[in-house]
Amino acid sequence: MEYTDGYKAVIECLDDPRQPIYVKKQFKIFKDICEDKHPEFTMNYETLERAYSILKVFNMPDADEASLTYGKSVYECYMDYEFVLFEAIHGVVYRENPKMMAYREVLLEVARKNFKTFWAATEYGVRFFLSPKNTMMYVVAEDKEKAKLIKTFLEGIIDATPAIKYLPEVKIIKQKKVQKERFKINNDEITYPKYNIKCKFLAYNNQSAVNNKGKDGFIPRCYIADEAGTYPNSYVINALKTGQANEPNALGIILSSKYAKLNNPFEKRVKLAKDMLDGKIPNTGTFALLYEPDTPDENAWRHDDLVLHHANPALKHNPWLLKSRQNLRQQALNDPDYEAEFLTKVCNIICTDVQTQYVPTNLVKKSMVEHIDWTGREVYIGLDLSTTDDNTALAIIDSDVSERITADVYAFVPSAKIKVKEHREHVNYTQFIKTGKVLACGEKVIDYGNIIDFIIKWERENQAIIRGISIDPFNADDVINELDLLGYDVTLTTQHSRILHAPTKFLRECILTNRFTCEYNEFLLINFQNVICTRDTNLNSYVNKKLSAGKIDEVAALINAVYLARKEALNPTQDVFVNTFIVE
Repeated sequence: MEYTDGYKAVIECLDDPRQPIYVKKQFKIFKDICEDKHPEFTMNYETLERAYSILKVFNMPDADEASLTYGKSVYECYMDYEFVLFEAIHGVVYRENPKMMAYREVLLEVARKNFKTFWAATEYGVRFFLSPKNTMMYVVAEDKEKAKLIKTFLEGIIDATPAIKYLPEVKIIKQKKVQKERFKINNDEITYPKYNIKCKFLAYNNQSAVNNKGKDGFIPRCYIADEAGTYPNSYVINALKTGQANEPNALGIILSSKYAKLNNPFEKRVKLAKDMLDGKIPNTGTFALLYEPDTPDENAWRHDDLVLHHANPALKHNPWLLKSRQNLRQQALNDPDYEAEFLTKVCNIICTDVQTQYVPTNLVKKSMVEHIDWTGREVYIGLDLSTTDDNTALAIIDSDVSERITADVYAFVPSAKIKVKEHREHVNYTQFIKTGKVLACGEKVIDYGNIIDFIIKWERENQAIIRGISIDPFNADDVINELDLLGYDVTLTTQHSRILHAPTKFLRECILTNRFTCEYNEFLLINFQNVICTRDTNLNSYVNKKLSAGKIDEVAALINAVYLARKEALNPTQDVFVNTFIVE
């Protein structure tokens, strides 16, 4: 075993409270590999040393003399997490085949301004000298200007490092020594002509996602998906990954910080990486460093520097950077308009505008469990019906709502509308249907008969007792009559402030105080994220469908169910909820 820079960093960080839990889990695996304790992987120090010999030649791009990087090499400026990533990529191999690199995907989640894009540029610089002839590399970002940030960093390193900028051959032209430049650089690509190694820079956004043709032809030896949280879907990442299927020692680097939305390709990969690190699913060759806060206290960011450290690994190496983040925190405390920006970009906490946000989605996510046993329970059901061809939502809650809410929520979508809705709403309904929490129902319009059948089947399979069904009376005559004929106690819940303020408030309070539990449902998280709360002229807050950022039907169904359950529990003879409504 050799005491490499990455191994030293891991040993130091494993007992450091400034390192978040999932980073420590990945570091522990890396430590076992370095100590030759891993059953499948080991270190190839020969290939690692070759990669380091190239990295150590690189100089930092020209900077102001006041900069801490002025006059230094890239190697001298590397931080702990960068050393670990570098060694995982260039040193970890299969025990049975030491020439085959173990990790084909690197996932780096880190807050803004932690040098992740610069690190990715240095990795590409090294790969220009390690890759075989005719290698293609790609950089993908939301737009070409962002993709070219890596190009800018690469050009800076090349210009600052004569040893790589010029070929070694020297020619005498007009009695002057002339060296030919190694790289050909134009607007859209960097090429190493001697070996025909190319790096191209691409954009992938809502506009380019409309027409995916042509992207299946990629055969990348390496790709970087920068700020993948901005992508409209996973298509381009999947196309690049598939294009590597026959490429030995291929690599995909997926980078991002948090964005104010849960439904993005990066968050899906973060969840998969956590499941791998938790041992819930097999690891398929992913090395993930997930820098996000561990603390369950949603107010910890206001005073606890650990929140800053967990999201910003660079702070450990530079006290000035910590002071900078502390100043930004004080700005967020002073100015509520900056709070959402600070939480998302600096603390890596998903947060929409706190002035209109109903509840923080991270708290909803923490309240979710894999399974709730509904056997024999008495329950109430809330329904939010669609306007014929839109989503319908059904919420089931335990009848005991005296102190907490226990829930399960489902959505129904017309099967013939799924592709149209996916394109319009940028929601992967096909994937959500596979989870069982979203169900295709009817063809071009919702089949309410299927929803009634679902209620009957759910009650029978769980041997539960449905004490009542709360339903929005708008366009619901047929459903109401059918449920009534089946013997269900149906309550028409008028969508008005006089009725729905208290259940809206109670649901929010339960979530904020950890008194809400529901089965895991990523589509419900998106619904909560979309909810916009505003105030009426009497300063009563309400959930507004028209102003909300997307579908909120599942939240509306939950509020309807809570209304009925609390009404029956507190005073079954009269309406006890007043002052808030859901605006259609």
